[in-house]
Amino acid sequence: MLTPTPRTPFARLEQRTHRAVLGHLANATVQVYGVDVPVIYDRPHYGAGMGLAEASQPEMLAQTTDVAPLRQGDRIYVNSNGDVDIFRVASTEPDGTGLTRVVLEQA
Repeated sequence: MLTPTPRTPFARLEQRTHRAVLGHLANATVQVYGVDVPVIYDRPHYGAGMGLAEASQPEMLAQTTDVAPLRQGDRIYVNSNGDVDIFRVASTEPDGTGLTRVVLEQA
């Protein structure tokens, strides 16, 4: 995805750092309007604790500039280890450092 060039040297360094980190740690890709984007994908966790089942919504962490076009309700395809799951965007939560947490829900 083409991303705008940041205006300050620090912002450019931050953007390069995020891209390098995601390049090494990404465990999935998503298609954002036809462009493959590396993400750190976290599937729901189901466990037994005190006899109760725990679950959380699937989510992913991506570079803000790569997922900025996403809006609540958008359909996305997550490719993780050859398995493709279809989700809708529940929310996007930019952290102010150039990364965004995207909370997903089943499509």
